[in-house]
Amino acid sequence: MMTSAELLVANPETFEATNQRALEQAEALVAKLKSQPSPRRTVATLAAFDEAMATLSDASSRASVARNAHPDAAMRDVAERCEQQVDALATRLSLDRGIYDALRELDPQWEDPATRFYLHRTLRDFRRAGVDRDEATRKRVQALNEELVRIGQEFSRNIREDVRNIELDPADLAGLPEDYVRGHPPGANGKVTITTDYPDYVPFLSYARSEAAREKLWRVYRQRAHPKNLSVLARMLEKRYELATLLGYPSAQGTPRLRRAVGPALFRDVAGAGRRPGSDLAPLRSRIPPSCRRSRLAPGRRLL
Repeated sequence: MMTSAELLVANPETFEATNQRALEQAEALVAKLKSQPSPRRTVATLAAFDEAMATLSDASSRASVARNAHPDAAMRDVAERCEQQVDALATRLSLDRGIYDALRELDPQWEDPATRFYLHRTLRDFRRAGVDRDEATRKRVQALNEELVRIGQEFSRNIREDVRNIELDPADLAGLPEDYVRGHPPGANGKVTITTDYPDYVPFLSYARSEAAREKLWRVYRQRAHPKNLSVLARMLEKRYELATLLGYPSAQGTPRLRRAVGPALFRDVAGAGRRPGSDLAPLRSRIPPSCRRSRLAPGRRLL
């Protein structure tokens, strides 16, 4: 069996075949879970369910990495399709009454606190996802979640493919490693070109001593896919709102799949894409909820 690292350097056909096996493995695990006669053993049943979810999670993570970072366009296309398939199955399982009923029948009273909490949280998430709604509602929830995956992929793709650059004086590379400086010689105009691609962007914001140069690159980086993604974002918000109201929530903030569908990184990209160049950062920061204000990009904290 190939590791995730090996799959990321394999050919697209192998990657897709492995993804299909992961889907089949997850389905086989939940089918076995549902077929077991009552009373089911709590720990064994939860272990089977957890393994199925872990299998899908691993497949989704592999596909996401390949979709966003692989240099081969054919592999990125396959990974995008694989990610859609994984999310479609994950949504279908979250709406499966057979799984929900099997877990709901478990008696955890003699289990340890961690096991009881895991079961409680799992059943809660099933209900939040809409498992207890009628069939028509569950079908619409499935369709909306699948559409949201595609919209999210389009949003990310637009950002990934919009590579921008700035021109700087060679002195602005002070603090960068020697190999980085050698890889960015001055052009005919005497300026050095730095792009928003990660191999350029991350080292520059990590090591460049010039705060003005870091900010210049940071601002260009945050504007990727603007204004193209504004219409994509509008569609995303429209579908999130429909999903939320369909499940009985007043807004998309109450739905359980928001973090998975959007996530902190995409939230930061939305904020960056929607902000005009040269705008004051203080109002932007004030609109971000306290729980969402941390950035994994350390140099950005110098600006915010």
